[in-house]
Amino acid sequence: MDHNSPLDIDSVVRVLPSCTSCELEKQAGVEVTHIRPAQWALTLRDCCAGWTPTPHLVCHIHFVELVTQHLPAQCAMCGRTSRNISDVLDTAMTLGTQVPTPHRKTA
Repeated sequence: MDHNSPLDIDSVVRVLPSCTSCELEKQAGVEVTHIRPAQWALTLRDCCAGWTPTPHLVCHIHFVELVTQHLPAQCAMCGRTSRNISDVLDTAMTLGTQVPTPHRKTA
């Protein structure tokens, strides 16, 4: 490979970041067979920090767990109650969505 040549955008490999929830579970001692790639970028509302929006990257399994959790629920750390999903989830966006690159013509 010639390191002085311009980057060929067609040869770039798609890499997804790791799921932060999988990583946190592994750090907490939960038996995790592998860290799954993140497929969702979320902004969660952190009740322990006064409902401050915090960014997270999660896999499809942790996303489904989040949006299907039983609510209302009480935070084990601060005791605040989340009554519906909008108390927990501020925004969600899928990762890896293909967009046209500037050098390509779209049909």
